[in-house]
Amino acid sequence: MTAWLRPRHFNVPDLRRFRGGLLIASNHESFFDPVLVGMGLPVPIYYLARRSLFRVPVFGQLIHTVGARPVSRDAVDSQSLRLMLTLLRKGQRLLMFPEGTRTRDGSLGPFKRGVAAVAARVGVPVLPVAVAGAREAWPASRVLPRTGRTAVAYGEPMVSRGVDPDELTARLRAEVRRLRAFLRLYLGLDPVPAQ
Repeated sequence: MTAWLRPRHFNVPDLRRFRGGLLIASNHESFFDPVLVGMGLPVPIYYLARRSLFRVPVFGQLIHTVGARPVSRDAVDSQSLRLMLTLLRKGQRLLMFPEGTRTRDGSLGPFKRGVAAVAARVGVPVLPVAVAGAREAWPASRVLPRTGRTAVAYGEPMVSRGVDPDELTARLRAEVRRLRAFLRLYLGLDPVPAQ
């Protein structure tokens, strides 16, 4: 991944200092995103992937090995919700994509409130993260990836306990948008499409 995508990580937090669970929330540009976000961090992370990806030979085993856990694509079922809550209550770091799916046109999609609601239910902080350049390397429209330059920026953790999920979702999206704009400028990519 390092040779293929030449990632640069900004403002990497030392998650070893965190006590308890942490929900990591990132924009979603490509299948590379979980690995790009995780490779900059000093501790392992878990992330959620749609159940159908685990049926793809070799790829399904690979994503499970690097921390992926299966969820329903269209709705969070009770089993998936239990898995998320269990991981966070056990003090794990869980990566989620509030957009729900990869961007098709490069714009930052609406954030679903589920990420903030899960974080608030367990009372864990939310770490905003932005990824840029991954879509250019492996857009949703391509079967196979190509080489490229990528970057990841980590924001400051946001408190979820006692915060309205809609308010937290709006703040989270604004911060991811800000971080992403910085990364696109750093990489020399066109400004993000209108959002």
